[in-house]
Amino acid sequence: LMKKIVSAIAVIVMILYGSQLFVSNTNAEYYITYRSKNVLEIDKAKRTSFYLTNDTTTTEVAIPDVNEDGKIYTSVNILWCSALKKISLGKNVCYIHIEDCQNLTEIHIDNANPYFMEVDDVIYNAEMTELLFYSRSKKDESFTVPDTVETICDYAFSGNQYLEEIIFSERTITLGQYAFSNCNLTKAELPHSLEKIGSHCFDLNPKISDITIPKNITRLDYVFENCEALETITFLNADNIYEPLSSVEGNHLFAYKNIFGNRISPVIAYVPDNQIGQYIQMAEDGWKCEYEIRPLSWKQISDPQPTGTTGDVNCDGCYNIADLVIVSRWILNSVDSASVNVNDPSACDVDQDGFVDLLDLMLLRKTLISQ
Repeated sequence: LMKKIVSAIAVIVMILYGSQLFVSNTNAEYYITYRSKNVLEIDKAKRTSFYLTNDTTTTEVAIPDVNEDGKIYTSVNILWCSALKKISLGKNVCYIHIEDCQNLTEIHIDNANPYFMEVDDVIYNAEMTELLFYSRSKKDESFTVPDTVETICDYAFSGNQYLEEIIFSERTITLGQYAFSNCNLTKAELPHSLEKIGSHCFDLNPKISDITIPKNITRLDYVFENCEALETITFLNADNIYEPLSSVEGNHLFAYKNIFGNRISPVIAYVPDNQIGQYIQMAEDGWKCEYEIRPLSWKQISDPQPTGTTGDVNCDGCYNIADLVIVSRWILNSVDSASVNVNDPSACDVDQDGFVDLLDLMLLRKTLISQ
């Protein structure tokens, strides 16, 4: 009951104050609220709102342009309609609020509507800078985000079980909360332009195995929760990623500490070479799964051919002074680590603790002296 009261208040606030985008703090399975940025040129006295709530039998709704009194439907509010599968919106609708309609698969827009645009079962704002809704029943395995799109809104792709690949535009800046939750994505190459990824964005994607986080992302909260197939994650941000705020207990200025939620399976993280220590500290503080932190320079090496010889990092068949110099250069960061020929990174980890550090360098030196 309290949840429904809060949602009803939210609807009233949106109508009165005209916010452009509102996100629920509830764990609603399906939640959309959007108001067009365009100024509505219809007399307020002639406007009205369409409401459908707590309906368990209606499967399709077509919103007419006007009601029985001749007032124009400009606002649509549909809440807790468990059987609803399809919604058709009229030409004057500029505000949409949909909550907990878990079987909803289709939303269609009148071609004459100047506030929203429908292209191949995908709903955008009029300027096509925001992608609002991707039909759950759309069966394409791949989708290319148009070059105009800057924001993919909350829950936009949520629940589509057919989509396997998403190809982003390099103009995309924001991915909303739960935007791709409960999908079957196997591939998602995030664009370098990306600046924000909403919480739980890729939650419940059981097939994603590898992902790269662009350097401009400054916060990740439960983005990959319930993604147990995710084996490798690459972070490109080389700035200060872990700075505790003493004035706010439990918070951090910049962190990926809650990225996996309650993940169980292990993960390998490639991180910028100059930030290994901070990523380790962050992982120890927040990651609940087993993990291995590796320098990004290792991932940039193609086709490594390990020899199985401890210390033979350049894979020339033996361990000698050349290998020791390579390892010391990388650890001490005396040269560009990406240019160091470390063909077998595992050969550096002498104590087998999952990290390459000064202790390994000392053990390698001891091994060389004993030869």
